[in-house]
Amino acid sequence: MKENSGKHSMRRVPAMILAAGFLILLVVLVSTPVLFAQDGDQDPDPGSGVLITDSVEDLDALPPEVRQRLLKENGLAAADSYEIGDSTKSASSSYVMAGGEITFTIVARNTGDADTPAMSVVDTLPAGLTHVSSEVKNLVSGSPTSFSESNNVVTWEGFLAAGGSVEIVIVAQADANAAVGTEYSNTAVITAGDKTAEPSVTVTVVDELPVILLPMVTYGEKPKTPDIPSIQSTRPNSQNQWTVSWAGAGAISFELQESLSPGFENAAPMIVGPEASKSFAHPPTPYNTFYYRVRSKSGESVGNWSTTVKVIGGFRDEFSDEPSNVPEGDPGKWSLRRRSHLDEVNAWYETTQDYSAYIVEVGDRWDLGLASSLAESPEIPYAIELSVKSVQPGWQKGLGLVFAGDRQGVRCPQDTGTTLGWYDHDDCFNEFYELMLVEGADKKNLQVQRIHEVCWDCSPGGIPVHRKVAKNWYIEKISGVSWDDYNILRVEVYADHIDFYAYRSGGNPKLQLTIDESYYQGNHMFGVISTTQEYSNSVGRYRYYEVMPLDN
Repeated sequence: MKENSGKHSMRRVPAMILAAGFLILLVVLVSTPVLFAQDGDQDPDPGSGVLITDSVEDLDALPPEVRQRLLKENGLAAADSYEIGDSTKSASSSYVMAGGEITFTIVARNTGDADTPAMSVVDTLPAGLTHVSSEVKNLVSGSPTSFSESNNVVTWEGFLAAGGSVEIVIVAQADANAAVGTEYSNTAVITAGDKTAEPSVTVTVVDELPVILLPMVTYGEKPKTPDIPSIQSTRPNSQNQWTVSWAGAGAISFELQESLSPGFENAAPMIVGPEASKSFAHPPTPYNTFYYRVRSKSGESVGNWSTTVKVIGGFRDEFSDEPSNVPEGDPGKWSLRRRSHLDEVNAWYETTQDYSAYIVEVGDRWDLGLASSLAESPEIPYAIELSVKSVQPGWQKGLGLVFAGDRQGVRCPQDTGTTLGWYDHDDCFNEFYELMLVEGADKKNLQVQRIHEVCWDCSPGGIPVHRKVAKNWYIEKISGVSWDDYNILRVEVYADHIDFYAYRSGGNPKLQLTIDESYYQGNHMFGVISTTQEYSNSVGRYRYYEVMPLDN
């Protein structure tokens, strides 16, 4: 056996006792530093074999990856593993204003020395934050399989090699009506195999963003709040389309809100960027009044809301969906607004296998029932059209529509719990136009009246609720209608005249009357009316009611 001179004293181990050497190595490793070398007389080359040394520096002198590999091969160090516990999440600021934007950055890291199995990064934005945009950036030593966003949930799936990382950037917007002090805690869930990391960050809603002064600046100035924009809208056209526009200085972008409520409850924000207008097109529905407001944004600085602009679009109700939880007298549901007897005049939604309709029943002589949802008509010019059938045709029974009615309060009537509350009120429909089909003995007549007052117990004939007529138009024996079928009544209201149509459903529109006046242009209430005169029990079945803007 040869011995080499130098710093290390080495002894060649015969092959037949190599296994025993490994056993001795495991026992004495803690007290006796060891190195591994190949068999032979040459200098040690860390690879395989055994070399026993008396100096701990011999281990540390090897390259770290070689040392670690040798220890693992002999069961003296842990096997390769992945590690995601050092993943992080941060926000562009700890504060956000109501309606402002905040940027979240997730960095998923694999700090282990093995590739991860299939992994996912899932970020569910908390309630009150809305997803604006998201992207994957700076993917290092990894491979993605998918990236998506749905319902405020951002998901990345893929693999990360040892030492790899991926950065996911999410831009979210705070609720426009968020209260000051609201905290949004946003947590990302990172999963790989049986390991999970959940980095989190919290952002607080403030009324003003704090001003950060750089160290080199002695005095800072709060960022200037953008100006409040001015806002306006075109009137809807006959296709129920309109455009909202605005203007404001000092803004990089604008945020627009649309709502069916003037208080903008549950309004969805629309980030419109630098554009200064947006067009809308809605199908006519029973809810045809829209409210809009806009505010300016410049970086993190958000301006105040503009004034509100109101747009009244097209209306259509087929009476197939009766609103629930609407108290009697409130708007939003068809209900009687004027009635001559509480126990003899009634109205209700009716749905069968064959039709959906609104029914107004007048049960005694000289009675009337006037019903409305208290929705509003568009600006002049506009058209009203309905389909109506007399369920029990008879002498001097009238069915039709009313329009250009007034309204004094939110509810009508205000008092629905007493007889006088129904009879003697001026809450709505004190003045209006009415168009009715009136049946005679052997003829169909058309009656148009302009009502200028509705009063209680003021008629010499003893009628409880009396309509005072300012002007009356009456046409006998009109053609083109039938009491045995549904009829279409249509009114086109212009600034200087009104056209009245009446014709059988499915027939050609027939102009029956034009009057050269157009009063009550500031009134927007419309509805249906059923009346009797000498004989009782008039029942009108209304299949649909539509109010649409006309082109100028």
